[in-house]
Amino acid sequence: MSLCAKKLYWDQVLADIHDKFEPQFHDLAVETVIYYLPGEICELSDAEERRAVINSIPDDCSPSHAKQLIISGTRVLWKKRNVRS
Repeated sequence: MSLCAKKLYWDQVLADIHDKFEPQFHDLAVETVIYYLPGEICELSDAEERRAVINSIPDDCSPSHAKQLIISGTRVLWKKRNVRS
């Protein structure tokens, strides 16, 4: 999953999942990769690129909570990162 998350942009992440996993595991892989994406997004040094990655996730994606969970996770990790600095 972490390798799929490194693709960052939602369409590329989904394409990587579809390439690497059997169809019966696609939903599970998508539901798992959303927990890896915030860490990868926080590694980006450019705020515009972080926004672009988040904006690449459709508002109506499946699962429906994915985009909000990724946004929330990214915010939490970013705050923790800045506290340590």
